[in-house]
This record gives sequence, structure tokens and C-alpha cells, in this order.
Amino acid sequence: MRITLIQDESLLAEAYHWQDTMPQWFRDSQNAWKETEEEYLEASKSELNYGVFLEDILVAVIRLIEVYPSVFNAHLMVKRGTSLETLIEAAKCLKDYLFHNGVYSLYGYIWNKNRGVCKLYEAIGFHDSGVRCYKGKIKGRLAQWKQYLCVVPQGNMT
Repeated sequence: MRITLIQDESLLAEAYHWQDTMPQWFRDSQNAWKETEEEYLEASKSELNYGVFLEDILVAVIRLIEVYPSVFNAHLMVKRGTSLETLIEAAKCLKDYLFHNGVYSLYGYIWNKNRGVCKLYEAIGFHDSGVRCYKGKIKGRLAQWKQYLCVVPQGNMT
């Protein structure tokens, strides 16, 4: 496995379109945030996008949006069929690297019904912060989003 910062628009566009193959409820959850491919590619120019490669094939993108100095909103885009073990290993490795290099905290909002991704974030070291927001509709209902948070352990701050 290789993790590297990517800026190649064709790779980012490929990752954006992985959601096209996902179940309808997942596509609905992504539509709650209403970001077009063009908006994503433009935004990516000022964000950090780490590609996860297996045998030179892109299987995941970890998108980091700096919202405050050393605080990043984390998004995960995954190619269908990528193993949970690969995602956990890659995300833990990147998290450790970021924390070692001055990042203070990472957070992400997960649809509260997406138990699989909630468990994935917990396996990486995130915890449910208790913060909730409501945005969009999924299966005809107002969607509730849980904030998952991961902060540099005390004593390890640089």
C-alpha cells in the first residue's frame, strides 16, 4: 500500500465518480451536501487529498479541508470493493503522520444511519463528539449527521 498527496485532476475525478456505483441511500447522503464534480475539483486545489494506492491502483482518497489552523474536516472516498482492513490501516497511518506533523484535530460528519462508516471512524481512533447537524433528506427523511472527532493525545502535541 502507498499513500501519497495527489493533485492529478483525472484521479480526483475518478474518485468523485465512485459514488455513482454506490447504493441510492449513499448517493442521497452525498447529495445532501450538493457539491458538483466541478466544485469538488476546484476546491481540491486548496485542500489536501491523499490517495491510497494498492499495486498502483487508486482505491481511496482521504480529503482534508483545513477549517482552522491545524484543524481539518476529513472526508473519505472509497472505491467499491476496497477492504475495511486497507481503509483502517491507511487512515491510521495518515492520522499518525498528520498528528506528528502539527495537525491538532480531525473531524467528519457521518450520516447517523451509516453504522459501517461510524464503526470505521471508531476503528481509526475517532469518537462521537455528541455534536449533531441536520442537512438534506435521505429516504424521504431529514438526515441527521453525527460529528466524529479525533484529537492529538495530550502529551503528543507539537
